[in-house]
Amino acid sequence: MIKARDSNIVSTTASVLANLVEHAEFQNEIGNAIPSLVGLLEHSFHTVRSSAGFALGKLGEYDNIRAVIGDIIPSLIELLKHPHSSTRSEALSVLSTLSEHWEFRHRVGLAIPCIVELLNDIGSDTRSNAISTLVELGERGEFHKSIELAILSLVDQLKDANSYIRSSALSALSTLAQHDVFFKAIKATIPFLVEIIQGVDFNARYSAASALSRLVEQAEFRGSIEAVIPSLIEQLTDEDPDIGATALSLLVILAEHAKFRNAIEAALPFLVELLAGVDPRVRHSVGYALTKLAEQGVRLRGVVLRMMSVGWGQGRNVSAMVV
Repeated sequence: MIKARDSNIVSTTASVLANLVEHAEFQNEIGNAIPSLVGLLEHSFHTVRSSAGFALGKLGEYDNIRAVIGDIIPSLIELLKHPHSSTRSEALSVLSTLSEHWEFRHRVGLAIPCIVELLNDIGSDTRSNAISTLVELGERGEFHKSIELAILSLVDQLKDANSYIRSSALSALSTLAQHDVFFKAIKATIPFLVEIIQGVDFNARYSAASALSRLVEQAEFRGSIEAVIPSLIEQLTDEDPDIGATALSLLVILAEHAKFRNAIEAALPFLVELLAGVDPRVRHSVGYALTKLAEQGVRLRGVVLRMMSVGWGQGRNVSAMVV
C-alpha cells in the first residue's frame, strides 16, 4: 500500500508503519520499507511527505532497524539538493530528528555544509528549518566545529526580507551565544552587525541592533562591543536619519552598562550638532536619548547648556538630572 496511487492511503500507511514499529515482530518487515519511505519525501502531496518524514524519524528510535536508517542518511543528504523546496525541507527535518541519536551523528554531520547552503533557499520555510536545525545541531558537541564555521552565515540572515527569518536568525544567535565554544566566532561577527546597521534596509538594521543589544547582556561580548562604539557614533550623523536613529537607540541601550559610558560620552558633540539641526524628528529623538543617557549616569553638563541655547524644551528635564 505504500506504493498506492491514493495519497490518503499512502499517508495513512506511512503513519501506521511508524506506530507498528513499537512491536518487535514487525520491525524486520518495516525495515525493508524504509527506502520506499525515503522516496515518499519526494511525493507531490504534503500529507504524504509529512507522514513519511515523521515515520523515518520515529523508526530511528529502534535499535533493530537503526542500521537501515543509518544507510539512508546519504540519500536524505542528497534530497537537500532536490529541486522542490518542500522535499528539501522535509529531508532537513528528518536529519534533525535523527541527530538526536548519537549513532547517526557522524553521518548527519556530513550534511552541515548542505544545510548552510539552504540558508539561501528560495523557500522561506526551508530557510527557517535550516536555521533551527543548525541551532539544534549546535547543542551537540560532535557538531560544534562545523556550526562555528556557519555562524557568520547565520548572522547574514538578519538581512533577509522575511521578518520571520530575521527573527529566527536573531533567536539562533542568542541561543548559540550561550555556549562558550561559539564565543570567538560570535565576537568576530560584531563588526559585521555594525555594518548592517549602516545599511539601507530598515528591518535588517533593527535586527542587527537587536542582536547587539542581546549580546551585550553577556559579559563575554562586552569588550568586542565596546570596540565598535566609535563606529556607532560615526553613524549618528549619517545622511539617512533612520541610520542615525538606530545607532542612537543602541547607544542608549549600551549606556545601561557602566563599562560603556565613558566611550559613549564621545557621542555628545555629535548629539549637540544634531540638536541644532532642522529636522524636528531628529531633535526629538536626540532630546529623548539625552534624557535617557542622563538617567543612566552619562555626564551631560556641557550638553545641557547647549540644549538651552537652542531652545529645546527638554533641556530643563535633563538639567535637573545632572545638576
